[in-house]
Amino acid sequence: MKSFVGLIFVIFALTGVALGQVRTDAAEANKIAERFQKPEHLNLLQGAVWTVTHDYSDIKKMSTAVESVFKFLDAFQKHQSGDPAPLEQIGGVSAFKAELSKFMVDEDQALRAFAAVLVGITGDKGMYPQLVKLIETPTDAKDQMMRYDRGRALQALGLLGAIDQKLLIARFIRSESQYDRSGAIWALTTIDAKEFAKDIAGLLDRADLEYDDDTSPIYFLIETGTAVNFKSSLVKAMRNRFNSEPSIAAMYALAHIDAKEHAKDIAFFLDHEFRKADAAKALAILGASQYGPRIAALLDDESGLVRSAAALSLGILNEKQHSNRISRQLNGPESSVQAFAATALFLLGAEDHLPRAWPFLKIGYANKSFVTESSFSPIVATRFDILTKRLVAALDSFNQQQEPE
Repeated sequence: MKSFVGLIFVIFALTGVALGQVRTDAAEANKIAERFQKPEHLNLLQGAVWTVTHDYSDIKKMSTAVESVFKFLDAFQKHQSGDPAPLEQIGGVSAFKAELSKFMVDEDQALRAFAAVLVGITGDKGMYPQLVKLIETPTDAKDQMMRYDRGRALQALGLLGAIDQKLLIARFIRSESQYDRSGAIWALTTIDAKEFAKDIAGLLDRADLEYDDDTSPIYFLIETGTAVNFKSSLVKAMRNRFNSEPSIAAMYALAHIDAKEHAKDIAFFLDHEFRKADAAKALAILGASQYGPRIAALLDDESGLVRSAAALSLGILNEKQHSNRISRQLNGPESSVQAFAATALFLLGAEDHLPRAWPFLKIGYANKSFVTESSFSPIVATRFDILTKRLVAALDSFNQQQEPE
């Protein structure tokens, strides 16, 4: 099979256009390069690549498509660095868009979904019609069991800031397909369509979605600032979801909005095998010190993950009376538990234990790497930023007191 570049040579030969005559819009090419470099877009690209390379129907077609896309992405990067030739040689921005348009009408939904995400990342609102057409295309029989390309196209509209397509997107909030619902909610979150908060929160109340593992409704409520109006829905999601992921997300959402009146509902999960670690941390963020003794009891749990969470939570709550119990975690064989226990002791300002705790944090302190930065849901990001600053201040103070070696 001829390579993509070879096909470009053939096309240009037939049309009488020399390769050197192909020019691209420098500003648009650089804009596309910049958008593909954004961390949030790289994450979407990674997910799209994983799907297309695992759910393809034709490996040869998939390989050719992915190779072509990454050839363009590499050319965009080189263009941004001052070398326009590679992008011009493969047809420029217009050729890239033509590839994506072709993939969006392919019979393989993995390719359609892949292309939809890429269209969203490019930021080209001129490709609205292709996305809308894909969204409104009836589901083919072979995709009936699991159709996800529509959800990716809905996400793409969100990436494009398609405010004028809100009603189209919102149609899929109540779709029977989780892929449709999550794609629509993701898009509405991105364009801050808070007028749909009631409809989206209503999904958390539905008993028939007990086994749903989608957290997008919770993130929508947090990101749009509407969660405070739907506390009861968050409590229902926390208590009634079979899967841990939405239940835990709801815990942190309640902590994020400082819903202290629901601390008891969160504490219910301190006895749940798979949720007690997060329940302890959510209670700590809420400042629910009345549950300090129950959290301290988790220091004897069989799971190192739970003991780590318990120690950190007690540190956040400033439960100094448990310092000795926390310090005993420094004696165990699990380095991760030791790091959390040491962190807790510094947060507590437990002077008698700091010399023993310091070695477990010294390297992380030098590298500015702390367990507080990766221990919580992104939902409470602002809270753990404050916590990390509190820890660093304690470590700075201790380090300054040490005599030079």
